[in-house]
Amino acid sequence: MNTRWFGGATGLLGTARSPAGSRLLTTYPATWIVGDWPAGHVRVLRRPTGTLLVLGPCSASTWDLQRLPDDLPDRAAVAWSGAYTLVFTSVDGSVTVLTDPACARPVYLTRTVSNAVVWASSSRALAGLTHADVDESWVAASLALPRATLPGRSAWTGVGLVPPGHRLRILAGRTPTTEPAWRPPRTSRNRSAAGRIRDILADGVACRLDGSPAAPGEPGTPGEPGTLVELPPTDEPAPSALAWGRVAAELAALRAAGAGCRLSADGADTLVASPARFAQLVRAGRSPAAALTPEARERVAALVREAPARDRGGANRFLLDGVRRAARTARAEAQLADAFGVALEHPYLDARLLDAMLAVPAHRRALPDVVGPPLASAADRHRGVHDDLGDLLELADGELVRRRLVRPDWLRRQLTRAALGLDVSWSRLARVIATETWLRQVAHDRPPAWVPAGLTS
Repeated sequence: MNTRWFGGATGLLGTARSPAGSRLLTTYPATWIVGDWPAGHVRVLRRPTGTLLVLGPCSASTWDLQRLPDDLPDRAAVAWSGAYTLVFTSVDGSVTVLTDPACARPVYLTRTVSNAVVWASSSRALAGLTHADVDESWVAASLALPRATLPGRSAWTGVGLVPPGHRLRILAGRTPTTEPAWRPPRTSRNRSAAGRIRDILADGVACRLDGSPAAPGEPGTPGEPGTLVELPPTDEPAPSALAWGRVAAELAALRAAGAGCRLSADGADTLVASPARFAQLVRAGRSPAAALTPEARERVAALVREAPARDRGGANRFLLDGVRRAARTARAEAQLADAFGVALEHPYLDARLLDAMLAVPAHRRALPDVVGPPLASAADRHRGVHDDLGDLLELADGELVRRRLVRPDWLRRQLTRAALGLDVSWSRLARVIATETWLRQVAHDRPPAWVPAGLTS
């Protein structure tokens, strides 16, 4: 199965190549989708002035969309439930893209050798077009600053992330421009916030359902002990790499049961977590950068120095960064599920829900019953590392170490401690293992193919 993604290019130069297996939605300027999309997740509304595209689950009615202005006003970013991207292609050849404020549907941008501008929801696909390599500075930053989103960067050199919640405008022969289209709302003292959040979440679930029979709960069987296995290709490291055997079994069982969609609660803990949790980790001396080599730390420091100034503090920034990070990694998880023909959806990471939560005073967001992973889960992790310690220790001679990004002594020590049942920072260790697995997959995988315009295979 193909990974689902969408994209486009501007002008005659931009249409010189298109993704293999794609389906054109518009021809001038060119836009396309790749993969098998659920019913209702791709909507095309043609007008005398151009074409409106709604890509992803969206609770907007046809009447709502017919009344939406061509310039995609700011309010449209969070007007409806779902995880969607709005695109308007004008008859003059220009494109306007309204990016998802939560980053659940990220949009990336690159330039080809012929200077054409190409945009897409898959950074890996654009890397295949430009023959880009992994951006090692981005990899180092993703390990050291796990909550950070780096606009203008991606896991691939020369492929930039369009800032979430922005309006991207592209016209052939001109430099693309972006402008903010969404800002965090003002805090509301309205006591009905909980009811509004419940309604938004219900709408987000409803717009993802197509009326097909539900699959049995908790499908599949636990993964068998074994070595690290190859994962389907993704834009960036996927957190489930450490438990891929179990996840793959569940996805295969879902597909066999005839389920085309799986709803995940991932992101719920991020949405209601307290900033105090991060402070506790810092006080405990568990710096996310502990695994990095001095060279990698310097790369991260350089990225931080280059980053534009912004509001660095406050509960709102903590929540926004956390949700955007969770949404991006959830996108990688969804790409894994695409390989099984299952649409993995994360309604807790919808932009409208994030917008509503930001309007709630910070002291009322955290839920007392939202805690870290249960002890049983931790015990399973220790047992898994113990059973596969020999194979896991080979990671200390892997891609991250070869690229001088991670200290091999730190990795060996953490894996050995985990195998012995001693306390380790599972979040850091899981990120390192997921990143190493992803880098190995990148080294052996062929990126998406691009063919002359007009061909689809």
